[in-house]
Amino acid sequence: MIDVANEVRRPTYVFFHAQYRFLDLMFHIDTLQQDITELKDSDAELNVPAYANPVPAKVLPSVLFDKEVGFPMFLNMSKRCRETEGIIVNTFTELEFHALKSLADDHTIPKIYPVGPVLNLKGGSPNEAHNSQSESDIMRWLDDQDPSSVVFLCFGSMGSFDGDQVKELARALESCGHRFLWSLRQPPPKGNIELPKEYENPTDVPPKDFGMKEMPVMVTAEEISSGIRQLMDGSDEIKHKVKKMSEKSRVAVMEGGSSYNSLGCFIEDVIKG
Repeated sequence: MIDVANEVRRPTYVFFHAQYRFLDLMFHIDTLQQDITELKDSDAELNVPAYANPVPAKVLPSVLFDKEVGFPMFLNMSKRCRETEGIIVNTFTELEFHALKSLADDHTIPKIYPVGPVLNLKGGSPNEAHNSQSESDIMRWLDDQDPSSVVFLCFGSMGSFDGDQVKELARALESCGHRFLWSLRQPPPKGNIELPKEYENPTDVPPKDFGMKEMPVMVTAEEISSGIRQLMDGSDEIKHKVKKMSEKSRVAVMEGGSSYNSLGCFIEDVIKG
């Protein structure tokens, strides 16, 4: 779409829904003039400006090690973002101050507008009724557990495992002896490029000999945030930090807040441009 906007002489802005640090990682790798795929499975570390500490190559996104498709696509995305007038990011200054400063000091990239947090507070999942009932069961079960006694497993909205991997995880969880909450997603069929899906009947997934007594419920991706909030009830320190950051996120979008001001600057720049 950048090419289309250029043809009609209109400025282009990108909405970048990941965090500052990933955006800076993208720009940094573009400037390295190095084939990152060569670092796969190595002990090398990268000094990325937006990160306070060196980043091990082993934890970089797997797409960077795909020499044929992933890595070239990553570099192209960085180059095209540099051609825009500005980048709108779903974050706020107080959350990623160190990363924002490193990006602000880089005069080779477009202007950054932190306008977050942009949140979906109303839900709206296709399985909303099912999720609501599942969430109620989960919260009721968590209420009956001792503080800090539940292990929470979540591999992200893109995280999914095949049957053998699920069984291996399930047996390990059973062996550990702790109650747990597991966010489990079904991988797409082999050869298909699509997002993981929810299991229609998650209780059928673990091996038959798996002891369900420690896991009466499974949680889907839409219910993760509620589970996290409940799990934090056993740690006053974590609760304090999360509460403090939650307050900052609310202030950021209020009149006079950092994200409110950034959105105002963005609108002014578009009008002037």
